[in-house]
Amino acid sequence: MHEFSLAHSILTIVLETAETNKAVCVREVHCTIGALRQVVPSLMHTAFEACCDGTIAENATLKLEIEPVRVTCHECKQVTESDTMVYQCPRCDGVDIELDGGREMVLTSLTIDQENDHED
Repeated sequence: MHEFSLAHSILTIVLETAETNKAVCVREVHCTIGALRQVVPSLMHTAFEACCDGTIAENATLKLEIEPVRVTCHECKQVTESDTMVYQCPRCDGVDIELDGGREMVLTSLTIDQENDHED
């Protein structure tokens, strides 16, 4: 299950960013993950929760956006999107295609509490 490896990578970035911004708590983590990474969202949430245990992100909510693969067909000139690996054009069945995207993993935003948020 590669979700644990991906979750650990995300958490590493989250904790580094939180430390840089003097966070005392991470509330939400928003990520965009390409469809070609074949992430199962429920497994990713479980893996992220397990990785966060005992850190300032232990109660954080993970929000995932799955980015589709863009398929450009050089035969019919159509651009389509897919949630899986594609070997031929979904419109004309042509095989002269180009895939774009679908491989990314981007931490798009964090919601944190900072030290000064808790001052009275």
